[in-house]
Amino acid sequence: MPSGLVYGVDFGMSTSALVIGRPGREPVLARDPAGRPDVPTVPSAVCLLPDGTLAVGAVAENAGRLRPQHYRCRFKRDFADPIPWALGEDCELTTHELTAEVLRFLREQATETVAGTPERVVVTVPASWEDHNRHLMRTAAGLAGFDPATVRLEPDPVAAAAYAFADTTLPAQVTALVYDLGGGTFDCAVAQTGPDGAFEVLGRPGAIPDLGGTDIDRMLLAHIRQRFPDRCAHLFADTTDLDLLPRRLQLRDTCEQIKIRLSTVTTHSADLTDLDPPTTFTFTRDELDELVRPALRETITECERLLDDLGLRWSDIDRIVPVGGPTRMPSVGRTLSGHTGRPVLRTAEPELAVAYGAALLAARPTPDTRRSARRAFSARPGPGQATTPAAAPTTATPDGGRRPDGGGTPSGVDQHGRTDPRTIAVGRRVYAVAVDGAGATLATGSPGEVQLWDLRHDRLRWRRRLGPGDDAASGVCCTPDGARIAAAGRDGTARVWDAVTGDQLLRVRHDDWVDAVTFSPDGTLLATASHDQTAVLWDSRSGRRLATFAGSHRLHGVAFHPDGSLLATAAGRRGAEVWSVAERRPLRLLPHDDWVNAVTFSPDGTLLATAGYDGTAVVWDTASGDRVVSVRHDGGVLAVAFGSRGRLLGTAGDDRTGRVWTVPEGREVSRIHHAGVVHGVAFAGPRTLVTGGHDLVVRISTWSDAGQEGR
Repeated sequence: MPSGLVYGVDFGMSTSALVIGRPGREPVLARDPAGRPDVPTVPSAVCLLPDGTLAVGAVAENAGRLRPQHYRCRFKRDFADPIPWALGEDCELTTHELTAEVLRFLREQATETVAGTPERVVVTVPASWEDHNRHLMRTAAGLAGFDPATVRLEPDPVAAAAYAFADTTLPAQVTALVYDLGGGTFDCAVAQTGPDGAFEVLGRPGAIPDLGGTDIDRMLLAHIRQRFPDRCAHLFADTTDLDLLPRRLQLRDTCEQIKIRLSTVTTHSADLTDLDPPTTFTFTRDELDELVRPALRETITECERLLDDLGLRWSDIDRIVPVGGPTRMPSVGRTLSGHTGRPVLRTAEPELAVAYGAALLAARPTPDTRRSARRAFSARPGPGQATTPAAAPTTATPDGGRRPDGGGTPSGVDQHGRTDPRTIAVGRRVYAVAVDGAGATLATGSPGEVQLWDLRHDRLRWRRRLGPGDDAASGVCCTPDGARIAAAGRDGTARVWDAVTGDQLLRVRHDDWVDAVTFSPDGTLLATASHDQTAVLWDSRSGRRLATFAGSHRLHGVAFHPDGSLLATAAGRRGAEVWSVAERRPLRLLPHDDWVNAVTFSPDGTLLATAGYDGTAVVWDTASGDRVVSVRHDGGVLAVAFGSRGRLLGTAGDDRTGRVWTVPEGREVSRIHHAGVVHGVAFAGPRTLVTGGHDLVVRISTWSDAGQEGR
């Protein structure tokens, strides 16, 4: 006899939830028996216990403080990572296998709560996930003991929309924007109800794959490190020291608790017992609001990009529905209502909205609702999504093989003379790309690791982890001869490896994140730019600190002039600064209207390009500081690169595109689409552009002679 049970599962970055739907009765939540009564969710954590068994949830979280080397949490962003994590000598699990353990635990608790086998199971996934990640999630659900025939996947904001429209007090016809700020991702979607009450999700949901509550925790941790640099120094002097890992985890947890407390009080004091010496840290809600303002502005930008893609304005939205635990912060509601002027509908338990919505989708998949949602998803491509290709491009895999690629651009040659890009499946988000002078070697930076690729065969040569955590490699570079590779890490280090052997040759340290790194033209110097507001020159062989350039803002980019006499830095809100290397002093400030993310000189040094979050990339005359040309994306510009002759400019943007422009005309000659934010751009020859981003791939685009640089 059918049970009539359905499950809605929300696997989250920090916590997860499973809601059991029962015919004719209220849904019920599967709880963690070891969890706190006032915490409805289950920690997304796994720990190998001394007896060789795996603990999940609250037990794992508690055990992990004592056994950090056997513990993994917040691993959702590494979902496609094929490299297994060693929890013990004989226990290695990939990220999707860790996920399976969390899903298994949820299933077991659900069975304990309500006996019976579910007829349908809806598991939610981020809107930015493509086929590979979705396939892995299906695999994880199968490993967890769910019947694959009963499981379907739905985007997080679609489930959140189902939850929002379950409110029977809503008018019959409503247009709502779902604002889903979760632990690790941000998603948004616009949904409408018709006269019959069925809802339809319009277009493709918007997404920021690397912005969530854990990133706010990181911001607060960085603030504490900046405020108490000496007291924090011992904790972060060597991030590979596992003896200190429990104390670093405790400090991170304290940051999360401060954030949570400030949702209900205006001032909170926390004892930072892991600092040396310990101290009491007092933080206010106003200070937290200021800290998260840039992140919330980024979410508003993504919402506006979605509305623009749908041909809508804020005035077309009847109400905004914020879901996800971090939306408990009062600043979220104030930002949304203040910026949009639209009503904000608060929910009692925003962290459970997606799970409850998933259960509703599983329980009531009415043909009209499901068909309209399906039509809406396929009706038009979202921002940065290409139209259906006439022939599928191929994707290079790490072993050098090839497989069909579900995304990409139309087959053949486009109006700019560009053929289909080759695609390398990195398997992790790509934050930075760099190519050696011969165009033969590609370095990519990702969460927790650096990869080196043979561009001639699209084959992985080696990959190196930055440490036990998931701190990203936010910048990479190659020496001109390709003999050495350097990476900037959010663990506060910059490292250099031998390109042939992969051996680490050097590690230098800042007091905060290192966002960018570059070699001098002759390879003797290494320059780093950090959130500690300094750029530092190092001897690239010995690691000896040679000079420090102190600014007043966090630095996000750094570049050498081709003759080595000048250094340019991306100085955040201040703009870009040009420094005299010999005199150690600033020569010129080049302003933007918002954060400056990257800088680069042209090969002959006569031009300097800057990338800004104001949506522009600007080319400046190096000698005079005059603007030569300004080009624009539909969102922030995150990276910039000159072609080998200085006549082409490559840009990467959070509008999910890489673009190529002529200099000095500023004419766009090509556009490369990704399925996520594009963070890295580099030229691999006069007619080849390399772009990498949050869609876990690198695209390598080549033009015909019509687009050749210098013609």
